[in-house]
Amino acid sequence: MFATAFSLNWYFHGIQKMGYSSVSQILASIFSLILVFLLVKDKADVLLSIAITGLSAIVNSLMLIISYNKSFGRFSFQLDKNFIKKIIPDSTPLALSSIMIAIYYNFDMIMLGFMKSDYEVGIYNAAVKIFLIGNVSYILIMKSFFPTFAEIGFSFTNKFYRNFRKYFFSMISVGVFTTIILYLLSSQLIHILFGRMYDSSVYPLKILAMNSALVCINIIFGNPLLAWGKQNIYLIIVGIGATTNILMNLILIQHFSYLGAALATLISETAVFLGLVIVYYNLRDAKIAL
Repeated sequence: MFATAFSLNWYFHGIQKMGYSSVSQILASIFSLILVFLLVKDKADVLLSIAITGLSAIVNSLMLIISYNKSFGRFSFQLDKNFIKKIIPDSTPLALSSIMIAIYYNFDMIMLGFMKSDYEVGIYNAAVKIFLIGNVSYILIMKSFFPTFAEIGFSFTNKFYRNFRKYFFSMISVGVFTTIILYLLSSQLIHILFGRMYDSSVYPLKILAMNSALVCINIIFGNPLLAWGKQNIYLIIVGIGATTNILMNLILIQHFSYLGAALATLISETAVFLGLVIVYYNLRDAKIAL
């Protein structure tokens, strides 16, 4: 958390200099990977593994600070009360949205822990880890286009449509590829990464693979809403998704265990999909009518 607070990723994304954050992230990840291979030997090294993760995050933040100082000069800390008064109302819906999203990506694991055994939690966790790795590319594309949409503003001009087409086809291309790989190669991915003792993880991973397609579409339509300052609307939609996820988990986990958890995630993502698509096209039609 300390490393994240001091990370300057947001700055380099804002000025569309993605190379800085990409290089620092790659180097920090390689650093983490080397330490894990050298130092983590058995299950007793849990705390060491966590420490390596934290250390790599600190290294990433330090490299970004060094890059900033070399390219743009030293920065200083200031307390701007007027800026704080402005940013808190704008950022609070984003913070709450992040909490809602965290709920429908993590609540299923918590409920499995309460309602089922550690074995079932482990089976589902293996599938979720692969699913989340598959979604990383969506986030990278989203961050690349976000500053452009923010610069264009809430409009449906030719410039917007040109950028939106590039954004749409980039996301869809990666989304189709990711979904097909996760679904068709689910068994191979589980065996390679976790071993045959996790065979039962294949079925929840197939369900989550279908969910990956929805995640891709939801990011496509959710990203412009945030860039346009429609974070309150976005919060309502993901809040509905989180509520749906809680209810579905309570119902489905009891009867279908980790498969129920995967289905609950798929259903809640579907609810978010419907909300985002409806809101996006309603905003577009209302804006064009004006």
